[in-house]
Amino acid sequence: MQTVGGKTYMVVNGEPVVPMWYARPENPVLYEEHTVTKFAEVGVDTVVTYVFLNNNYGDVWTRDGFVSDGIDDMMLSTLAGNPNAKFIVALDFNAPQWWCEENPGELAALANSTPDRTNASFASENWKKESAEIMLQAIDYMMAQSYADQIVGFKITGGYTLEWNWWATSGVYDDVGDFSQ
Repeated sequence: MQTVGGKTYMVVNGEPVVPMWYARPENPVLYEEHTVTKFAEVGVDTVVTYVFLNNNYGDVWTRDGFVSDGIDDMMLSTLAGNPNAKFIVALDFNAPQWWCEENPGELAALANSTPDRTNASFASENWKKESAEIMLQAIDYMMAQSYADQIVGFKITGGYTLEWNWWATSGVYDDVGDFSQ
């Protein structure tokens, strides 16, 4: 951040930019190119994009490893609407369903010790290791693409609401599994 002429700007590659961004819809079906174009017209070039390791909106992490197709589609369709876009890429660490099924001992446990069949425990070393490997592959992949110079940052997200909240705000999910002690 930098103050220029009494206004605060985010600084990207030494250049001040408007400290606002357009958060692209998490679901790619909801994205409309004209929206990112309209934001650009009023000086908002920073775009937050979402890459979900849990495959909510297309495969990224499969049993066979990292899949890049959806990432390129997202980045390139955003650039079609704003060729000057600067990306903050949110990488979501929530585990895909197939991983949860194959790793039942690594799941968050409810307060009554019932496993949550859809969410890895934040304390799971296996989940941390495997998801970190996929995340690094995703970052390496993106940084080797034509749009790499337009990526200004990565935001690592996970948990309930993608803010590292535990798996529910109702107090039911305490993640009380043996390995989280």
